[in-house]
Amino acid sequence: MKDEEYVFRASFSVSFRHLAVWGLPGGVLFASILIRFDEGLRFESIYEVVGFVCAVGPVLLIVCLLLVAALTLAFIRLHTTIITPQGIRDCNFWGRWRFVPWHDIRAARLTTLIGLQYVRLLTEDGRLPLSVMLFVENFDEYRAVVLKFAPEGNAFREFLLTYHK
Repeated sequence: MKDEEYVFRASFSVSFRHLAVWGLPGGVLFASILIRFDEGLRFESIYEVVGFVCAVGPVLLIVCLLLVAALTLAFIRLHTTIITPQGIRDCNFWGRWRFVPWHDIRAARLTTLIGLQYVRLLTEDGRLPLSVMLFVENFDEYRAVVLKFAPEGNAFREFLLTYHK
């Protein structure tokens, strides 16, 4: 880590909860569709369907939870915000790293994606906004570091002064 460089990662619990809420129903639905098209599965009565779901459901749930945990770890590993005295570095919408100097930030707007809160930093150069996560592991330190480095009147600084988690 360089001098005066602060690294923040997404909170595992918040990320896992949101990915699970969106991913588990989709995974179960996808598995159900696959099972439905399996020609070897023919049920004669509702009792056979209930029995099959009771037998396979817990295993399917565990597999889906393990997949969501793996996706969450990958998400956290890839989704890192680096704050320095010169500016902020994070991934843009397409996953490409981008550094934005403090003086280039012209506006900050709250946005939500699958329930996860981000702040979109619009820059003077008009390029794609930088989406910076607000669900970091230690939000109080995150806010303090931004307030320490971002100059007075900076849009991101002003946003964090009024933002309540």
